[in-house]
Amino acid sequence: RDLHKEYRRQRQMCIRDRLDSSGEEFQWARGRALAVVPLSDRWIEVSAWAHHPDLSERPIRLQVWVDGVSLIDSVRRDETPVIEAVRIPEGRVRVLVEVEVDRTWSPSDYGQTDTRELGPGLRWRFVDP
Repeated sequence: RDLHKEYRRQRQMCIRDRLDSSGEEFQWARGRALAVVPLSDRWIEVSAWAHHPDLSERPIRLQVWVDGVSLIDSVRRDETPVIEAVRIPEGRVRVLVEVEVDRTWSPSDYGQTDTRELGPGLRWRFVDP
C-alpha cells in the first residue's frame, strides 16, 4: 500500500505532537487518525489510551493497526494504556500506524474552555525485545 498516498488522503485527521506530564512525546488523535512512522528498529511498541472523563459509565472501543494489521482492539473503562509490540518485516523503512475510537469528547462539554474534539492518546517507540 502506498503510505504517502494514504497519508495525503487522510491528512485532515493527522495527530499532533504533545508532551505529557513526564515530558514524553505522544500524539493526540481525534476519532480516527494515522501517522507515517520512519523505522529506526524492527520492533515497534505502541501505547494507546483513552482520556474520556466518563469512561467508567460509557466505555469506548479503542483500535490500533500497524500497516493495516490489527494490533490493539480493546474496550476501555479507564485511562490505563494498552501496550503491544510488533516486529516489522525486513526491508521496510516506514510503517503506517492508525488509531480509532468509537466516540470522542470535548473538554468544553465539561466546563473547560478547550473546544478540541479529543479521542485517544498514542505513543510509539522502538524496542529490542
